[in-house]
Formats: sequence, structure tokens, C-alpha cells
Amino acid sequence: MVNLGFGRVDIVLAVPAAWEDVNSTEDLFRKFIDSTGTQPLRIWTEYLNLAETLIRKYTDLEPSLYSPYSRLHVERRSSSPVAIFHSFGATESKPPEDGDAIIDNTETGRTLRANGLKIIDKLLPNSTARLLVNRRSLRNHDKLATIERIKIALESAAPARRETEPVFGHI
Repeated sequence: MVNLGFGRVDIVLAVPAAWEDVNSTEDLFRKFIDSTGTQPLRIWTEYLNLAETLIRKYTDLEPSLYSPYSRLHVERRSSSPVAIFHSFGATESKPPEDGDAIIDNTETGRTLRANGLKIIDKLLPNSTARLLVNRRSLRNHDKLATIERIKIALESAAPARRETEPVFGHI
């Protein structure tokens, strides 16, 4: 509902820096999907919907999803050559032993480099903190007035929004 205008980070796709043959998202999917390897591409992230959207953009595959939160997503386990693993912090520590790629946020990229990773794609550049509201809450008349007061207060306190800034919907 409100772009708070602070906490600017990039949401990125990163892989081990030692992979000289992988320098783009296309390279990553080609390395795993087009190969005859038996191990799936393992992507760790807290951004499950974004990961699934990325996979569907570059492939026609239904990824396997591993998350302990059944309320968030129904766990899907299949023989897909792509697996998404729900990460709970320290995502950058997963590759190369437990994962092949990560989708994570970064302000400077220092932590990624310190963990031997390189950025191959900026999925959501210049992402900022946002006020989010549950859609059901917007339909609840008792909550709507409170939500609107919070929104107005945050809009008046948030830094001015640039005209050229993209506004993302849900992913």
C-alpha cells in the first residue's frame, strides 16, 4: 500500500563464483536443465513466489518445493529438474554443498562475495520496504479505518517517491 522509501536492496540470483560457465540466468538453467545430470537445480530462497515465477519464465517446468510451512505453500515433491528450498536466513551459506543457486536480497553484495558467490541477475533492483496489507483485512470494515489511518501516517512520514519508480504487484 505504501512504498516507505528506505531499506533499498536488490533481490538477486547468485551462484558460486567458481562457475565460470554461468554468468546469466539462461546459463544457469542451461547448465542443469539441458544436461543429463541426475541432480536437480537446487535454489534456496525466502522468496518462494519470485523463485517459482523465475523458473516458469525460463522453463516450462513445475518445480519441486520444499517448505515446512504447509499453510504458505503445499509442499510439492516431484522428479522435476528444479527444486526450490525455503530458506530461513543465512541463505548465502547454502551453495555449493546444499544448493546451487540462491535468490536473496543484498545491499552491497559484500556478504555474497565473502561466501564465494557472484550475482548473475538482479530480479528486483532497488527494492524498498513496503506497507503490505492482507487482502481479507481490506474487506473487513472494522479494520479498514485503522488500516487507512496507518497508511496515511506512513505516507506522510515516508520519503518522497520518485515518479519513475516502478510499483510491483504481488509476485
